[in-house]
Amino acid sequence: MTRSGSAKKRKILDAGIAIALDGTVLLSLSQAIHETDRASLMKLALAEPGDIFVGVALDEAEAAQARRWLDDAGIEVAARLNGQRRPRQSAHAERRNPT
Repeated sequence: MTRSGSAKKRKILDAGIAIALDGTVLLSLSQAIHETDRASLMKLALAEPGDIFVGVALDEAEAAQARRWLDDAGIEVAARLNGQRRPRQSAHAERRNPT
């Protein structure tokens, strides 16, 4: 059973690479060995020297909400950065064009 309560065959996604919000770039081992057995993939992942990310795809509603939150967060980051830059830009403009 999935979270929505319906029985559904789950699959290993075909995405070859993912980028996490912390900047980590993740390689899909299923692409390298064309393995679809979860136990085999986990065994292979545990044998690798790097960190492991285990995740699931979000349903459409969750993904839409996550995209809205990420968009809002991006707008907030841009506003903060622009607010920090404004004094530097103003000082630079005054040096170039003294009144």
